[in-house]
Amino acid sequence: MITETIPAPRTSPEPATDDGDVVMTWDRWSGWAHLARHRPGDTAPPAFVGLARLPGPTAADVRANLTASGLTVLTEYDVDEQLTEFRVGLTAGAR
Repeated sequence: MITETIPAPRTSPEPATDDGDVVMTWDRWSGWAHLARHRPGDTAPPAFVGLARLPGPTAADVRANLTASGLTVLTEYDVDEQLTEFRVGLTAGAR
């Protein structure tokens, strides 16, 4: 049996900038997205954060919703005809 210690939630209202960015891989067919935390340039694989449902007919609609929510979309990449990967900064005006 493998156990893992889950860190306590942060109490600060401001996200820590050293936690890296969120890499979100959105499936346009289902509307579900896989979320992972990753520091740019880090050789370690991204760390799973969770899943989110982001329905929208196009990647541009999802990007607009993220931006309207106050998030900074740093990059957008079409993995294939089904998946789009977004790198989202955790702080307003990230890089």
